[in-house]
Amino acid sequence: MQDRTVPRPPRLPELTKLQALLLLGGAFVFASLGWAALRYDLVVDRTPAVPDDAVLAATILDRRSEDWLAFEAKLPEKARQALSQAGDLASVTLFAVPGAGIELDWGLLEALSAVTERTGRKKIRLVSKGTSAVGRVSLGGRDVPFQASVTRGLVQARVGRDFLGPSFTSNPFAKGRRHLAPMYMQSSYVEKPSGVSWNRAAGLLGMQLQRFQPQAVLWSLPGRMELAVSASETDGLSPFVLYYRPESGVSLSGPALEIYAKALLAESDPIGFEVALPDDSSMVELRRDPDSVLTVRKRVNRFGERAQLSAPGSSHKMEIFYADDGEAWMSTELGLIQASIAGNVGSEGTPGACEDGGKDGFADFSGKSIEYWPMFRGMERLTFSIHNIESGMFTTCGYFTP
Repeated sequence: MQDRTVPRPPRLPELTKLQALLLLGGAFVFASLGWAALRYDLVVDRTPAVPDDAVLAATILDRRSEDWLAFEAKLPEKARQALSQAGDLASVTLFAVPGAGIELDWGLLEALSAVTERTGRKKIRLVSKGTSAVGRVSLGGRDVPFQASVTRGLVQARVGRDFLGPSFTSNPFAKGRRHLAPMYMQSSYVEKPSGVSWNRAAGLLGMQLQRFQPQAVLWSLPGRMELAVSASETDGLSPFVLYYRPESGVSLSGPALEIYAKALLAESDPIGFEVALPDDSSMVELRRDPDSVLTVRKRVNRFGERAQLSAPGSSHKMEIFYADDGEAWMSTELGLIQASIAGNVGSEGTPGACEDGGKDGFADFSGKSIEYWPMFRGMERLTFSIHNIESGMFTTCGYFTP
């Protein structure tokens, strides 16, 4: 008996190039939608309904999580009082308006009784999974959006308008940070990358950096700058160490550093001048006189040169060390410069997503230096990774004890 042959399946028609491209495009679209669904959520942002004069507005997505409850306990008292009106609501919108002095007055959108055209405003936003709050904050008279997440002991907020997409800008921090080992009782650390000007941002840091406002020109130098400030008690200037590395191909701006040092000494020890008054009495007027500051230079064998600055009749001094390789350190004490250089040997940077600076800078504040910002009180430490100094786009992380 002859074996039967198995019938062949029908031959599928060959796809044209256009059909193949359409199939690949459809597969890509479905894969993208699936990827987005796994990583992002659609949420309702009710912050457009808050009062016009609000400087901070945040829609809290889920108040019932343990991480949020731990963070809520660290908020200012007035903010906690406002949230207490929410009852069992899982999602509420909190806002802050200017109060007396530097204080803020806090309110809850759900507690406003007036029904107006504004109270119904809202937005639909696409946010990363794990987001705890979305909203806006006023910076320099400009409203910018933010997205915050709270995990145990850390609140991280991304402030700005565009974070997605590749960045082809080289990272200046890959060249190495100098102040790896923090100084004693360090309360502030600020670093400016090479080639970045902080002229327009100097005012925001004026409250944090001693005598910063009249010395803003220093931060416009083209090189890399790092400043660490201590909160230890002294009779004069707070101890600090300033590090400067000139931009590649640019000579060290030594005169600019010395002008800054003279201005600091002149402000810490003003000179008294007797002034005659119209009623024949007199008074002593204190004046800054940077030109009276004396400079003594000493050669440091095989390493560089020291410049010691002092005001006549004052015990305060300023030390500047110019290394032969182009780097420079300035401090209130020579020992702090030596400790900064020695502490960098063998040290490693602190790991963590919030410890890497953005392409336009980095700042770290702790202790009493945070008290200048009422909305951040309760935090033990704050870091700011600056992505764009012109647009004000940054990521901030607040550390707290849950």
